[in-house]
Amino acid sequence: WLDFVTACFAFKNVSRSHFANHYHCDPWASPQSVFVIRDWQGVKTEADFVSTLRVFRRRIYSAGGQVSCGGIGEVCTREDFRRKGLVRRLFHEVEKSMEEEDLELLSLHSSQMVAVYQSMGFRSVPLPIVGRRFEVQAARSQGQTEKQAIIHAADLENDALVDELIKVHHSFHNGRFEGVVVRDRKQYWSVWMKSCMEDSGFWLERVADVKADGQDTGHGEKSGDKRKHKCPNVSAFFTMKTDKKGQGFYVADFFAAESEVRLDGGKNSFEALLQYALRQRGVDSASVKMPKVCADEMKGLICETDEGFFSEVDEGFMYQLKSGDLGIQDKVQDHKHLFWPIDGF
Repeated sequence: WLDFVTACFAFKNVSRSHFANHYHCDPWASPQSVFVIRDWQGVKTEADFVSTLRVFRRRIYSAGGQVSCGGIGEVCTREDFRRKGLVRRLFHEVEKSMEEEDLELLSLHSSQMVAVYQSMGFRSVPLPIVGRRFEVQAARSQGQTEKQAIIHAADLENDALVDELIKVHHSFHNGRFEGVVVRDRKQYWSVWMKSCMEDSGFWLERVADVKADGQDTGHGEKSGDKRKHKCPNVSAFFTMKTDKKGQGFYVADFFAAESEVRLDGGKNSFEALLQYALRQRGVDSASVKMPKVCADEMKGLICETDEGFFSEVDEGFMYQLKSGDLGIQDKVQDHKHLFWPIDGF
């Protein structure tokens, strides 16, 4: 199956290891989550796969709190079997299994088949994206009377840290955004998140009047603090990825503690983490984009008058309720819709 999917997506230069990680690093993966159609031709072999998709079992934050969701991914059909309605047949089987799997809705992202999925009952929920060019500031020291921001590389095998990340992630997203994957299982962080973010994840803690062993990294933050954290004080978390579609980066994940949100929507902690991450990449300036609904929480972070400002709308996020697309706005509202790329399937 992995060979078949890899061959179908060869035009995108996606490696077999990518799909293998998607499966083996998913805490909820199972053979029953993979749907296939085969062309036996009298002999049953693995080479007979002609169409497939996989259901990623998740829960997402919604207007009603949390809902169970089946994320659809790895949808592909062998070229000589396309336009024969095979994907519709697969979705029909998925829909029949929703009751058994206790799934309230299906979700997917598509850039080329939006009209097809709409004809199958899916509804697009737009995700506006904004970005601008950020200049990298030199690291600087600030007075010891200020509350320092100490930045750490995220060790997602540290149970104490993951416990705190789960709490802060929930408090940031619950009731504020809709469509975000719920991450309340440690294995999701230590396996899925770790494999997706590689070495790009950082967390920030606020400490008053602390002298750290590392160097100051700007915005009053220090890196390399060697103190042991029995109970980490997580103020914010951040990870970014290289934007393969163009020059620059995209924010793959960000959330902040309520104390940071009350202060300025999390803007100061976001800028501190972004500046640190960009310096780690060794760049002087970079174009960075992120979901607008989150950027809007941090007043003045990205404005139309900023250098390199850009705006676009991703119409590819689509949802379908078990009973059809009627009432999807009761679950995922346009003005609160958010999805982080780190959770992408």
